[in-house]
Amino acid sequence: TSGGRCVNSITEVLGRYGDFYEISFVYDIHDFWEKAENGADEEVLTDIMIKCDTFWYVQTTVDHDWDHYEPPNSDFLYAANLSHAFFCDKYCQEKRGMFYPCCMKDLLRDKKMWDNIVKVGKSIYITVAVTYNDFGDISNYYIPPEELYPDVDEFMDWLDERAGTSRKLFLRWLDGAKTCKKEVECINF
Repeated sequence: TSGGRCVNSITEVLGRYGDFYEISFVYDIHDFWEKAENGADEEVLTDIMIKCDTFWYVQTTVDHDWDHYEPPNSDFLYAANLSHAFFCDKYCQEKRGMFYPCCMKDLLRDKKMWDNIVKVGKSIYITVAVTYNDFGDISNYYIPPEELYPDVDEFMDWLDERAGTSRKLFLRWLDGAKTCKKEVECINF
């Protein structure tokens, strides 16, 4: 946006995330995380959790079953689940707009931009695959992709599928507010 207002808005929100993270550890002085891990009754934890200003509540609402993905997708899935819990929780959703600048919402939902980023990522992946040998060194000669991968179409299908999954999970992480059933109100700075 003009004058760098969007960059300023995003950095303002990053500062708010920093405060949120710091407050989370101040609460842990009271052994909140240990109580949550040891299965304390929800009633015991609710007073702290519904204040919506700690990471611990978000962490306790996340599904930790991400073993069906290989890295980096398993990491993106975990981050996406945290982001969803952060923005969509029934106690906290109305307070999350302060973490969601409208310009960032528009940027994250620009499909054409993400299509181009995926193209660049796939190009880099293919370039690395055909120029580096098994030892991680650059070869003295060019190896055509069809020699490295006899079935180029199968390789490209695999790459498209992997890139699609990574993109979906990556965007679910960055734009967790989009995954909520009820729209999260963004904030204009």
